[in-house]
Amino acid sequence: MKARKKPAMTKEQLEALSRGVSTAWRAERWACTVEMARKYLDQDRSNPWIWLVYADVLTGLARYGEARDAVRSAIRLMRGSEQRLHHAYVIMGDLYREMGRFALAERWYRKAVDCRPWSTHGYFYLGDILARRGKLAEAEKVFRQAARLKPLPAMAFLNLGNVLRAQGRYKAAANALQKALDLEPEYREAREGLKDLETALAMKPGRRRRGSARRGGGSGKSGRSGKRAKRTG
Repeated sequence: MKARKKPAMTKEQLEALSRGVSTAWRAERWACTVEMARKYLDQDRSNPWIWLVYADVLTGLARYGEARDAVRSAIRLMRGSEQRLHHAYVIMGDLYREMGRFALAERWYRKAVDCRPWSTHGYFYLGDILARRGKLAEAEKVFRQAARLKPLPAMAFLNLGNVLRAQGRYKAAANALQKALDLEPEYREAREGLKDLETALAMKPGRRRRGSARRGGGSGKSGRSGKRAKRTG
């Protein structure tokens, strides 16, 4: 006995279902996203964005084989548009990162950066995976590239500061986090990181002796570039 063929949806119904997929995804309703995306793809397999959302959620659910197939479907549909492929490459990188296959994740994030070198998105992911692999100097270079993009991204300076801190370069790290706070005064992670660095810098051997020797000048600076973190509340 033949299975019944599912009735075709109208264009309006598909558009409504697509919006539903997006809404569920943004609300992190993973089960609903999976079921709605599957329902959509039963009707129309030519929408790369649905494939990518589907892949993203499947990755989070550790259904890696299905997620990889979904990303590959999106990539086939996006051939010829490097800017659109950027998103697919990031999601493939995320997949391999979640699997713990960091070398492959790095490769896909590099492809994402090559597609859109003017966008900070790929740089953040690439720098993060480089740092996880212990490639701190390379991660620093990537985050410095991101920090030169316009508009200036506060997150680039936060990430740069974190990588510099990991290398023990506390003064440079503090300067980077201060720049993040100059751009976004409410940036909690940057403010807390800066406080940590200021405390660490104050513990450096010899700092008190140098301060005592210059007591007549009394600059009061804590090894940073002058500006103090803006505080609110």
